[in-house]
Amino acid sequence: MNNEIPYSIFEQERLVLTRELSALHLPANTQCRILAYLPEQFYKEEQKAQILKIFAACGTQESDVLILNQPFRWSDIKDMPTLKEVFLFGADPRSLDISYILYPYKFLPIGDKKVILADPLPHIMGNAALKNDFWHKCLRPYYLGK
Repeated sequence: MNNEIPYSIFEQERLVLTRELSALHLPANTQCRILAYLPEQFYKEEQKAQILKIFAACGTQESDVLILNQPFRWSDIKDMPTLKEVFLFGADPRSLDISYILYPYKFLPIGDKKVILADPLPHIMGNAALKNDFWHKCLRPYYLGK
């Protein structure tokens, strides 16, 4: 048995710099419970109304939902006490400094928040199977308990 430490495995490691994320500036009195993030390439104004309809079907008020299309860092939202659910529609979690493995349409607790990775909203709304999964496997059991 070879007891030597394999130093060569460290020779190829490189530093990888990610792009700088601008700090998220939210009003200090933000009382939103839900954050819905749609990256700019998937964001259209009519989707804002669609997201509000989706969460209204879950029994939430419009004032409970914050919709963002600008990237943010997890550190910008982790200490927001009222924010409980973070929906990432078509977003890469790593681009937001979330270093966890997320499975689509499954809630992952991170601290006191639950993070949900979902397909881009246009894909969900345009595909009956995705829409069904999103409603029956994610939203309905969590918000309505059915």
